[in-house]
Order: sequence, then C-alpha cells, then structure tokens
Amino acid sequence: MKKILLLSLIALVTVASCKKDKKKEISKPVTEQLKGTWLTISENSVYFDSSNKQVFQSSNTPGSKYVIGDAINRFDLADKHNLTSSYAVTNVNGKNYISFTDGGASQRFEVVYVDTKMMTWKQEKTNVTYNDNGTKTAAKVVYTINFHCPCRD
Repeated sequence: MKKILLLSLIALVTVASCKKDKKKEISKPVTEQLKGTWLTISENSVYFDSSNKQVFQSSNTPGSKYVIGDAINRFDLADKHNLTSSYAVTNVNGKNYISFTDGGASQRFEVVYVDTKMMTWKQEKTNVTYNDNGTKTAAKVVYTINFHCPCRD
C-alpha cells in the first residue's frame, strides 16, 4: 500500500512539474519567441477587389531562411545572404507586429502566431498591382508567410 501511495505521489509531482515547464515556455515575450532560425514553409498572396471579393491568389516557392537575433537576417535557397536589418516588435491593440527595412522599404508584419516550432506573419497592403494575364490592380493584398523552426524539434 505504501509503495502504491509513493508511486502515485511521484507521478503527481512529475505531471505538475511538466505543466509548469509548458506554462513558462508559453509565457515568454514575443520578442524572445521570435529569436532563432526560421525556414519559410509557405508564402501566399491573396488579392481582393474593392468589395472584398477575392480576385487572384499566388504562392511563392518557400525556402528563405530568417535568422532573428539582435538583427534580422535573410538568406535565399542557396544560403546567399540578402537582408540585414534592425527590427522592432510592437504591440498595438493586442496585436504584435515586427517592423524592419527590406530593400529600402519599410515592412511591417503582424505576428499572427508564434510558438516554439511554428510562426505566421501577415501583411496587408492596399492599392496593389499583380500580374494575371496582364497587369491588374487590386484594392488590397493579404500576404502570409508561414515559418518552421527546425532547431526546436
């Protein structure tokens, strides 16, 4: 009987300590969760007309590598470095954003989701052109990038 009681107590302590570890991991600030090496797994652009009806969709071949630390660095499929920028993370109305400069243009993405292994960024722009059997203009585009962090498997 004492052995069963002792084993039950050990199991309870083990389960409780695992739950605490998970809570610590989730409660990290977004600025800390972003840090690491991230590989793009999908990049999608969805274009809408002025009535918010989808008119076109395109996908880019994923394969960029983003290394986020003190700065943000991006590499292409051949591991060629093509971006270094300082970045800032802000919270506006409960939404987290990452901002940086890319090719002289300021970029701001909403960090829609981030955990230890996956991350999603979303950016909306208005009055944009796209190519669908010729150049066309959309009222807005929603650009989404999904990332995986293989170093945390």
